[in-house]
Amino acid sequence: MTAASAVTLYRQWHLAAHSLYSNYELHPRSTGDIKVDPKSNEFVVGWGTLMLINAGLAQSKGRSGLNWFILSLALGPVATFLIVVLDPIARPHADHRT
Repeated sequence: MTAASAVTLYRQWHLAAHSLYSNYELHPRSTGDIKVDPKSNEFVVGWGTLMLINAGLAQSKGRSGLNWFILSLALGPVATFLIVVLDPIARPHADHRT
């Protein structure tokens, strides 16, 4: 491949990529275009998913899943951090004698 053909190939690729991005707005034009809207569906779905994950993590550490689910509504990622760093609660094991 010669340098001229490599440049031509690059230009074709660049034009195709630019056409794709400009038609579908897959990338922001500047950093000012990136905004998080708390009323958007993506935000609500993500926050709700995090609440469910936190409830599962809490239950796996012997804590109340419902309490951490509700707490995650207000704290979100902070609640995830707290669940991860807090030690599990030691539950007494029931002695099953038959």
